[in-house]
Amino acid sequence: MSLYVVEWERSRLLTLGPAMVLVDCGEGTADAWTRSGLRPWGPDAVLFTGPKAAQIAGLYGLLDAMSAADRSEPIRLLHGLDNEGVGNLVGAFLQSEQCPYPVALEADRPGAVLMVGGLRCASKATHQGLRWSISGEGREVSFG
Repeated sequence: MSLYVVEWERSRLLTLGPAMVLVDCGEGTADAWTRSGLRPWGPDAVLFTGPKAAQIAGLYGLLDAMSAADRSEPIRLLHGLDNEGVGNLVGAFLQSEQCPYPVALEADRPGAVLMVGGLRCASKATHQGLRWSISGEGREVSFG
């Protein structure tokens, strides 16, 4: 099993075995996901490095695509404490759609560690938002 990183224009996908973590969710992420032939119900978690539109604009579309794919597993969305945009997008989605899966929206405190399968995701505060270090199987990558 190896840690793989797929980069799209405004997001990155990290996989280790069946575990999938998306870092940022820019506009067009749902379309890129579909074109890539990845599992239609989406990633296990989405980590945001900051509140800019380039980092969050595709979230509504991704949540909608996962609903259409009959996702039933919960998804975790981790963002910085100052990132109201993520919460607003999730709130709008949950109010307008019948969401068949739980959405856990978590405001992350720097230093938090999230385990997704064999992926260890650790956050650190920067002046621009959060920096994520994601490691697994002896490899580490950082974003933010």
